[in-house]
Amino acid sequence: MNCVHRICPNREFSAFSKSTVISIRRLACYVFFFSLCIFPVSAQVQKQAQPASFLRSNDRFAFDLLRTTHQESPDRNIVVAPLPVSLTFAALLDGSPDSRSTHELSSTFHWEEAFALPAAARMLLSRFEKPKPRPKPPAPRNEHEKQLRRLFQPGIPEESWFSIAFLYRGQSSLSPEFIERVKYRFGFQFRAVDEKTPQSLILAQNWDASMPLPTITDSDDFWITSSIHLRTSWAGNTFVDAKPQGQDFRLRSGQITQTDFLKSETTSYPYVRSGEFEAIELACWGATILFVLPPPDADVSQLEAALAKNPDLVEPFLAYH
Repeated sequence: MNCVHRICPNREFSAFSKSTVISIRRLACYVFFFSLCIFPVSAQVQKQAQPASFLRSNDRFAFDLLRTTHQESPDRNIVVAPLPVSLTFAALLDGSPDSRSTHELSSTFHWEEAFALPAAARMLLSRFEKPKPRPKPPAPRNEHEKQLRRLFQPGIPEESWFSIAFLYRGQSSLSPEFIERVKYRFGFQFRAVDEKTPQSLILAQNWDASMPLPTITDSDDFWITSSIHLRTSWAGNTFVDAKPQGQDFRLRSGQITQTDFLKSETTSYPYVRSGEFEAIELACWGATILFVLPPPDADVSQLEAALAKNPDLVEPFLAYH
């Protein structure tokens, strides 16, 4: 299935995702964990307030990143989560006095207003702050209330948040001015570690326990750790009546294999089909997801290139049917 999709946290649930009734074409589905956009973007808007402008730039960077990564590994499924990367490098740009570095970063991340980056970053980091543990509910007062709670038990809470931190070895590795500036303007965490501490121990002590521990073997003195945490469930009747169906799945090599499919509804969600793509937005409670498929005679790389060139290729044309 040649497919690009993006997950986007809450935008009032007109849904922010890319899907399609999922008809499957050649190679595997390129899952695209993408800019967690909070605000709708119009193709006609030139200037936007923050953080919408930052998110729009992040969209463009994300499509560039997806296309480049996929070109390097054309036969693999690709997952990219660009928003923490954009936020991290926004802090590096803000703290850098070098004009050449500033120009290169602004060009790579499509930033037009570098002076507004700290404000956008703080707003996004506030929106996606790690939630505090929920208070334990009081004991049920009677058997009836106990049965109701069992019936409507919410289970594991839904959440979406960022984890970003700078780790560095030795007190003199980073200038105190840079550390204080980024702490104040972005709110990122800096953690100095002992110069003789092995790298594996450094990462084990500082890395998010819910994420896989990376393997680092060289003698780096500076690390940036960032990730997106998202847990949510489908909203509405997206797959409520769907049953798995075995269908042919055609790989890029031409080989056909049997794969289970779930068919989603299309009448209750924003949907569009054209000669260039087919797309649908499906809603979750804490996010929306947009699936996009290229036409049968096109390759997913062509769709990626078109989206990188024009990020507004799909969303302005989505409509309820």
